[in-house]
Amino acid sequence: MKERKLEIDLHKEMMASKRKTLNEEKSQLQTALNQLNTRRSQLQNRHDIITSVIGKDEYGDFISPAMLKLKVRGKNNLQHIPIYFCTVHYFGNLP
Repeated sequence: MKERKLEIDLHKEMMASKRKTLNEEKSQLQTALNQLNTRRSQLQNRHDIITSVIGKDEYGDFISPAMLKLKVRGKNNLQHIPIYFCTVHYFGNLP
């Protein structure tokens, strides 16, 4: 009977130790989650500010920074690529 009581006490101590470890890990994860949420809200605010500064397109919708980059990149790429290169690249060497 004493052995069983010792087993139970030992098991209780192990469970208490495990509970403490899990609570510490939970606290660390909550802190990390709060930091990520703060960073997300900062980035969302930055995006909103940039979007409002860029303006609107011809349909009245806000232009996203990505769309603006694509438009600029598209204009620059078309100006610098010769037509011969495009035909060779897509159709191979023409006879």
